[in-house]
Amino acid sequence: MKLYLHVGMTKAGSTSIQNAFSEHREIILGKYGVLYPEPGTSFQNHHELYQLIWNGDPEPVKTYLEGACALARLAKAQRLLLSSEDMFLLPNTPKSMICLAEALGALEGVEARIVVVVRHPRTWMRSHIAQLLSNGAFALDEYSDRYTELPQNIVECIRAFLAMDQRMLLMSYRRSTANGTLVRIFWLAGYCPGRGLGAQ
Repeated sequence: MKLYLHVGMTKAGSTSIQNAFSEHREIILGKYGVLYPEPGTSFQNHHELYQLIWNGDPEPVKTYLEGACALARLAKAQRLLLSSEDMFLLPNTPKSMICLAEALGALEGVEARIVVVVRHPRTWMRSHIAQLLSNGAFALDEYSDRYTELPQNIVECIRAFLAMDQRMLLMSYRRSTANGTLVRIFWLAGYCPGRGLGAQ
């Protein structure tokens, strides 16, 4: 079985991807053998998995992943997709990455892959600030240092995931949205049999 962890980035189409897989869960499972489990939150993502990893104890993470894999096997799925864009920032907390690596390494008969949709810092920043402004939460003096360090932080997060003993599917947000809908490119690249990395 292949386990795909879609870890973001934030502001890189994650909500659209999650909503599409959630809304068409039965069709995707029945036609393509991909299970997108019912999230345990009010949103269509698996934020509860992120929270377990962030806590730093690999045992609950392993239990969560084993439970999701058991559901996939019961549904006769060949692929399992779990998604939370918050996971992209896990490398900022080393204990979280150790926790994730240990939990994935303890899974038997599961081939894990990390899926990252990367967005250019400049356009990411515009989208993020627009959201903060709409929420009335933006203060330039609070975020200036963070934005200065953002490009390097993105690179470091990607490198940290690459350093894990897992295969990575790295996608460009700009190219995916320019050449077609992001959801369609995301699907064809990773999960549709006979297409892209999904066939490997």
